[in-house]
Amino acid sequence: MGPPASPNNSAFVRAAIGFAVYFGLSAATLALSRVNGGLAIVWLTNGVVVAALLTLPARERWMHVGAAFIAICIASALFGIHPTVSALLAPLAPLECVLTAELLRRLWPRMDFLETVGGVVVFTFVAGVLVPSAIAVPAAFVTVPFTDQPFFDSWFRWAAGHGLGTLIVMPLAIMLWRGEVADWFRTSTRREYVDA
Repeated sequence: MGPPASPNNSAFVRAAIGFAVYFGLSAATLALSRVNGGLAIVWLTNGVVVAALLTLPARERWMHVGAAFIAICIASALFGIHPTVSALLAPLAPLECVLTAELLRRLWPRMDFLETVGGVVVFTFVAGVLVPSAIAVPAAFVTVPFTDQPFFDSWFRWAAGHGLGTLIVMPLAIMLWRGEVADWFRTSTRREYVDA
C-alpha cells in the first residue's frame, strides 16, 4: 500500500478560498461585534469551517482546519482582546469545528440536517448548544483575567455567539462547498436571478 495521494490543485484553491473567507469573517466579527472589550457577540467563521469539514473529501479537511487556525490567529492578533488571549483562544475555534463536524457525522450520518425533523434537532443541539457550550468553558477561563466580564458572561457570550453563528451560516456554507450555489447560477435564467 503506497503513500496517500496528495491533494490536487483544486484542493489547494479551495483551501486558499477558505483561508480568505475564514480570515474575513473572523476579522469582521472581532472588529464589529465585540462589546465592552469582551468576546464577540456573534461568530460566523465556524459555520463555514464545519460545512467544509462535512462536505469536502477527507484528505482536504486538515488543510481547512489549518487554514482556519492561521486565519483566526492573524485576525485575533489584529482585532482581539489581548495578544496572550488571542494566542490561547485561537486553537479553540478550530477544535470546536472539528468536534462539531465529527459529532454531526456520527450522530446523523445521512447529513440531511435541514431536510428532516431529526436532522434539524441533531444539527441544532450539536452545533448550536452542546459543542459551543463545552468549548465556552476554557474560553471563559482564558478571557476573564483580561476583561471586566464575569465568567458567566464570557461563557454565555462564546456559547451563544458561536452557536448562533454556526446555525445561521452552516446551511448556506454547505450549499456553497457542495457547489449547489454555483450550479444554480449556471442553470438559472435571468428571471430566476431577479426573483432570487
